[in-house]
Amino acid sequence: MSTITERFNNISDIHGVFNTLNKTIPNPLIELNRIINENDITTLELYESTWINTVKPFNDDYVLRKQKKETGKAIRKVCESVLDLIAGYNIESNLTAEQVTELENTFSTIAMYLRANRPFSAKPLIEAIVPDETLVTTEMKTAILKELEL
Repeated sequence: MSTITERFNNISDIHGVFNTLNKTIPNPLIELNRIINENDITTLELYESTWINTVKPFNDDYVLRKQKKETGKAIRKVCESVLDLIAGYNIESNLTAEQVTELENTFSTIAMYLRANRPFSAKPLIEAIVPDETLVTTEMKTAILKELEL
């Protein structure tokens, strides 16, 4: 059977529990000592219940949403970086207007996937490009694929 201290310490966000219960307890150790000294199992059970039923689900949801947003930001950043790289090659290649149009056609579906933040859909299309060393060079293709490494 768990001790009062172990049970209390299993509440990962005790301050969240206190806030939820509108309790002003700046030092959880003082509260833990009070619970132990008074054998106040009822309050401990209230804290555990509040943690399990209210605070923890909120914390878990928050952490999950935060992780998803961080993943989304990373994917978006990679896609934008690849689009920037393609634009840089396009500008620095001194292509004719006709060649630029041809290059845009070559990358149109790829660019669509990248703008939609779908690098895993764009990557096989990039891998399938056979460099002609004018519009698409081996260097360009290699650099783009490196940029897509997640």
